[in-house]
Amino acid sequence: MNVRKPRSDVAVQPGDEPVIGDESDETDEQPAVTEPPSVRKHTPIWTDMVRVMLVFAGAYIMMQFIMSAIMTVLIFFFDSPIQDYLTDRTNAGESLQAVFDDPATTQFLLQRVAVYGLLITIVGDVAALSLYLIIRKKKLFTTDITTTKPVNNRWLELGAAIVFIFGIQLVLSLVDSLISLSGYDPSTVQSNLIGPDTNTVIGFFSIVIIAPFLEEWMFRGAILRHLVPYGVNFAIVTQALLFGLWHSNLYQGIFAFVTGLILGYVAFNFSLKWSYAMHATSNGVAFLFGISWMPQWLPGAFFALAFIASAVIIVHFRKVIPLVVAEGAPQIDHPFQQGWKNPAFIAVAAVLFVICCVMMVVAGG
Repeated sequence: MNVRKPRSDVAVQPGDEPVIGDESDETDEQPAVTEPPSVRKHTPIWTDMVRVMLVFAGAYIMMQFIMSAIMTVLIFFFDSPIQDYLTDRTNAGESLQAVFDDPATTQFLLQRVAVYGLLITIVGDVAALSLYLIIRKKKLFTTDITTTKPVNNRWLELGAAIVFIFGIQLVLSLVDSLISLSGYDPSTVQSNLIGPDTNTVIGFFSIVIIAPFLEEWMFRGAILRHLVPYGVNFAIVTQALLFGLWHSNLYQGIFAFVTGLILGYVAFNFSLKWSYAMHATSNGVAFLFGISWMPQWLPGAFFALAFIASAVIIVHFRKVIPLVVAEGAPQIDHPFQQGWKNPAFIAVAAVLFVICCVMMVVAGG
């Protein structure tokens, strides 16, 4: 006889406990007193989603606010141009209060802080990543970053993934062009947020080398691996959504979400080193196309070819795509319904979505 095992993710409801003793047994012996089985209040996915979202929210606050505030204070006290500016103004007979009340001072300080924008971002990312030790512990340095599946004969899959990333950028560029017809340029959002060092050597190492590594470790490492037990598809989509919200502006967040889906697939089916390589390559191409001497027609032509190649690949492998989705089938019933209805997920996602929309207005020019 086959005995069906109880599902581990379903809470035991009161009243499900087995009956102790038999009422028809009329004896003088009293039935043994046993403790009722413990009742689980929440399913594992409910609990894990709360943990992930609290850590993610803490990491976001750490990066965007706490470390930004600390770095800004340090810059204010140790940046030579700021010190020279304040000294010159006060030596000219102005009071310190009058200097800070001057709008020109505010503009100057903002410009000086923007110079360190990339450094602030990197320090914030490192601090944010460290918070994932709360839920991952030593796995953050072992499982999350070292899990590898051999490529074998799947090189075409890797090639298709990077082609898809570049093909998506053509769609984003077209959307950007349509929006720009209204007089609003969404592509200026990220440049305004990062600062003026984007096309420098420091910008190259920050945007192409350091930031992709930290972000891959955080999203395709810690978050993805923590949620995989509830289904590969659920883990990939959830980390991609959080990756999009992490960028704090709706324009780049949409591209980050779609790219996060591809990188999540690569990280799970190959390794984090391949998703990092693709992330760094994508950022590197964007960095090169941002250089002033680059021909203006080249980015459009490059992304158009990638888009055409993406369409050809999808048509050619249209029968394989459902199989790929099926491989990531959930390990529990309705993981998206259980996970995304979690109050912590709803609250964090809603707040960050509002922030993304606000930043489109504030930093979009």
